[in-house]
Amino acid sequence: MLSALAAKTSEVNLKYMRAFAEAWPDTEFVQAVLAQLPWYHQLALLDKLTHQEDRRWYAARAIEHNWSRNVLVMQIESRLLQRSGTTVTNFDISLPLVQSDLVRESDPDPKSCSIS
Repeated sequence: MLSALAAKTSEVNLKYMRAFAEAWPDTEFVQAVLAQLPWYHQLALLDKLTHQEDRRWYAARAIEHNWSRNVLVMQIESRLLQRSGTTVTNFDISLPLVQSDLVRESDPDPKSCSIS
């Protein structure tokens, strides 16, 4: 029974290691930033986020604010990045200046409290 559990854990960890390598091909970022985060923080980034820019942003904030894994997950699930007003967009390059300004102005207040 114990050996079956160990084999399964190893299989899961191998899958995470592969996902990690695919998600973070930039070894410089891995050494500079991700080396400061525990493994389970990194798993949360892999499990909860699909966009590389979002993962980088949350990783940097987790280090900056010394978040626990649970706080990191809570911040991801509450969409802190979108609420902070620093969301990376391509409005500047994909829309004319007037329209990109209108889109930003019509966007709801990023700091508003959403109750769902």
